[in-house]
Amino acid sequence: MEAVAVSPDGKRMVSGSFETAKVWDTETGTELMTLPSNEPLAVAFSPNGKTIASTDGREIILWQSGTWDTAGRLGQTKAKAKSVAIKLDPKIYDAYVGKYRLVDAPPELTEQSGDLITVTKENDRLYFEAVVIGKVRIHPETETSFFIEADNTKIQFLKEENRAVTGMTIDFMGLGVRVMNAKRLDDM
Repeated sequence: MEAVAVSPDGKRMVSGSFETAKVWDTETGTELMTLPSNEPLAVAFSPNGKTIASTDGREIILWQSGTWDTAGRLGQTKAKAKSVAIKLDPKIYDAYVGKYRLVDAPPELTEQSGDLITVTKENDRLYFEAVVIGKVRIHPETETSFFIEADNTKIQFLKEENRAVTGMTIDFMGLGVRVMNAKRLDDM
């Protein structure tokens, strides 16, 4: 399986692997539909849950949720994309702004670049800053999952039941380092 996304209401999930994207009922685990696709590397639901996007890295296919009809195709690209960005209300970003500390990074990484990460919001865009990569814009895949376009680093913000952000998980895919965790600092 290459990719997974959950609908905003939490009732459906889409998974991408091999030559298909499959839609599932999250409550029963029942497969609702198989959507033919070209080896989807990334899948996403629109913020209202009415559209599903899948990409093989070169073409994005849009599907109508419920009818599963093809809603459109967004042209061929030369670069190989591994994520699909969605549009979020920029007010959501406010919950993520702050300072975070890596809690399980290898010592050789933190000795070179430190262990602090800063998340900022500027002009309704969210930015991730760490010494090792500088300041880069992060794009939403879901309300809590983001990616860095240049190297496909994945950032998953962690929330408690009361919706307070407690930290993040970072998969530095472009740097050859796997998953690390960061805890939100209290001095917000």
